[in-house]
Formats: sequence, C-alpha cells, structure tokens
Amino acid sequence: MKITVSGQFQDLIYPLTNEELAILEQSILTYGVRDPLVVWQNGSDYLIDGHHRWSIIKKHKITKYNITKLKFDSKHDVINWILDNQLGRRNATPEGISYLRGLRYKNEKQKHGGDRKSSKQNVHLKTAQLMADQYKISH
Repeated sequence: MKITVSGQFQDLIYPLTNEELAILEQSILTYGVRDPLVVWQNGSDYLIDGHHRWSIIKKHKITKYNITKLKFDSKHDVINWILDNQLGRRNATPEGISYLRGLRYKNEKQKHGGDRKSSKQNVHLKTAQLMADQYKISH
C-alpha cells in the first residue's frame, strides 16, 4: 500500500518535542507499532494520523503495522477530524489548543464558502456558537 503524506494535513499535526519523539521511537522499536496509522481513503490513501509513527516506520524499515481507512465527504471534513483528534492530545498546551480551535473555526467558515453578503445577517454567529457549545467556551 502506498501512503501519501500531504503537507496540507501534516501542518495540522501537533509537533512532538525531541524527547517525546525519542520516547516514541524507542517504544516502537521495543514493542512494535501499537496504534494504527489512519488514512483518508480518497483515491489515494492520505495519512491523517500517525505522521510521527510513519517517519519512524520508514526510518527503520518496519513492515508490521496496521492501517485504519476512513472515508470523508470532503477535505474540510478530514481537516475537522484531524483538528478534533489533535485537540485530544496530552501534549497540547493551552496556546496550542486555542490555535487548533482557530484553525477549526477557519475551516468551518471555508467549508460553507460562498458570498457572505447575501447570507442572513447573523449567519456567521452560528459557527462561533456551535464551536463554543462543542468546546464549552465563550463564542
């Protein structure tokens, strides 16, 4: 199977520190790849979770690992999945969480696209309120 790593998705991945990456690498070398790589099945298999594991797999030519394939209706849905997944990471700082929420808000707005001037006056508040409710924060 050919896995495609796209910069547009990789840029959404919360980075590991050098120490965290070394710990992950040692764990994979000792115990194997425990968590599956997650790909978006869309003609090509785009990697959407497991970028750090994938780099370790390639570096050490590891052949035993699992892949979970997910289907989404659009690239915007993939981005939302990635951002929600990243928001659940242990190593996310408050600043990082705020940044990821901002990316999610921007993605939601782009997902709807179109001419905003012809929309109802307060339509933009719907996304903000939806996200505020989802993340239990102020809109």
